Amino acid sequence: EHGTTTTIASTVTGEIDDVARQAAVLSELVEDGILAGIHFEGPFISRNRCGAHRPDLLRDPDPALVRKLVDAARGHAKMVTLAPELPGGLDSVRMLADLGVIAAVGHTDSDYATTLEAVDAGATVATHLFNAMPAIAHRAPGPIVALLEDERVTVELINDGVHLHPSVLDLAYNTAGADRVALITDAMGAAGMGDGLYPLGPLQVQVKDGV
Repeated sequence: EHGTTTTIASTVTGEIDDVARQAAVLSELVEDGILAGIHFEGPFISRNRCGAHRPDLLRDPDPALVRKLVDAARGHAKMVTLAPELPGGLDSVRMLADLGVIAAVGHTDSDYATTLEAVDAGATVATHLFNAMPAIAHRAPGPIVALLEDERVTVELINDGVHLHPSVLDLAYNTAGADRVALITDAMGAAGMGDGLYPLGPLQVQVKDGV
């Protein structure tokens, strides 16, 4: 839609150079006013929490690689989602913050302490909170609690009736408050289509009963 950001997921391509080329093309759409910016959701994410991303395409967040993608976007990279526990993760968060690009924690296997370190380093967004990260445990609060409790963090919630139970949405909303919640779709090209198989990069996604 006009004025939205577009997300480049790591499932689209296997090589950093290919993603960089895509970013360069999408930056032209930003310059034309079609898109508001580019969000790199991967490839710097956890293989244990990869979701729809192909594990073999993922990379550790080496700051040099992260900077390569940001530079390829020609000033139009708005956000980079990464797993801060991976090698280079915290350094990349600091670099992104220095560049004025939003560093987001997501698709992560991070624990509570490391997530707090990421926020202290400059991370300000939780990419689709609860999804693709460890659940809350009574002795291991993990990234969810760390991201919910810190007033510097905006938490994304996929409010589609499928990804999150309504009570979980209420919990997050009441904990973070309206000013810190961003409702997102996390939708792909098959959203709103009938049942069947649809491509997501090199993967096949099945839509069944509208889900």
